[in-house]
Amino acid sequence: MAIKIESQVRFKIIPFEMFKMFEVILSAAEEQGVEPTITGAAFEDYPKGKVHDQGYAIDVRVSDIPDPHLYADHIEQYLRAVSPHYKVLYGDPEHLDHIHIGYAWYFSRDNQRE
Repeated sequence: MAIKIESQVRFKIIPFEMFKMFEVILSAAEEQGVEPTITGAAFEDYPKGKVHDQGYAIDVRVSDIPDPHLYADHIEQYLRAVSPHYKVLYGDPEHLDHIHIGYAWYFSRDNQRE
């Protein structure tokens, strides 16, 4: 199983915290028998100074996921157990066609080293 990435997606950085995001979207997708697709990261039209702009967020398409709510719940439960600084958004008016997964970059491993 692999993570698909849409051609327009650009990563500013791939921080340590994002590896957990990759791991859990693969795990949740495997349970549903699909491959996840990342539709957004950084360098798109995201608000400046927020998690996407800083390189600490991804968006995952849900149109090809059989049960998007279960998928989002799996991701949120796993990441919440890892750190309270992960945020998973799905189901509100701005997050109906994708799951937003972000990490508060100011708590990141890279920031702590500075």
